[in-house]
Amino acid sequence: MKPERNRIWFWILNGIIAVLLIVFIVLNYGTVDLNFWGLKLSGPAFLVILVLFFLGFLTGWLWAYIRYARKEREKNKSQKNNQEDYVKYIEER
Repeated sequence: MKPERNRIWFWILNGIIAVLLIVFIVLNYGTVDLNFWGLKLSGPAFLVILVLFFLGFLTGWLWAYIRYARKEREKNKSQKNNQEDYVKYIEER
């Protein structure tokens, strides 16, 4: 695909998402009460839902980042061990 065409699809998709978000906000503007472990909050439903969505997204991203970092650490450690073994092999010859 040409870059210009990608840019057009990008803006079309963003426009659709913006319209859906506005419809979501208008339809969920009522006030809700949230009680969680003694913490009592009150606010517009769309705001509560968006905050909960963001917290879920952040949790998922953090979990994936931790797993990625752990794999990279193990990979680097393995490469370092392989290099040390190679150096020992060369020195023994």
